[in-house]
Amino acid sequence: MELHGPVLAVLTVIGGLDTRPRLGGLVQHDHLGVGTIAKIENKGKVTVVFHGRKAAKMCVLGVLKPVSVKLLRVSNVHISSECDCLNLLLNPSLPPSLPPPPPPN
Repeated sequence: MELHGPVLAVLTVIGGLDTRPRLGGLVQHDHLGVGTIAKIENKGKVTVVFHGRKAAKMCVLGVLKPVSVKLLRVSNVHISSECDCLNLLLNPSLPPSLPPPPPPN
């Protein structure tokens, strides 16, 4: 049951439901073009590496628009017995078969 939250959060991002700008996400600036968010600063500022440029620029989130992402269609994903996280979402009554944690060094 502890896996539901993180798995659902990941699926909302890769599934296109959460389109807010995020670290590693693509954004569009009216004058500088498309870039990738490289660092998140305080008070709504982000550092963006714009494609085709060498230097990163700091921008306010208000001037950036998220670039639409490709949608993930779960119906097209092959589900096997090894996909514990996806099986847990589809069949929450089944216990996950996660491997034991490695011993400490």
